[in-house]
Amino acid sequence: MRIVDIREKTVSIASPIANAYIDFSKMTCSVVAVITDVI
Repeated sequence: MRIVDIREKTVSIASPIANAYIDFSKMTCSVVAVITDVI
């Protein structure tokens, strides 16, 4: 098995909500896909 490609995407999940610990206005989420030559 060989790794053919690695893809990463970061998207904003910002919300105008904040509390004493977390400021949600700057939150992001990352997704990583590892593509191999195995089907």
